[in-house]
Amino acid sequence: MRNHAHAVALAVFAVHATGAPLLVQEQPISHVSSG
Repeated sequence: MRNHAHAVALAVFAVHATGAPLLVQEQPISHVSSG
């Protein structure tokens, strides 16, 4: 499952890097970043 977590991290980073609030609204990462 580490691969999935890594993929999620990359996706989140990409979203923040590109500044796409739409993706963030559609898929909130509140449950993902529980650390």
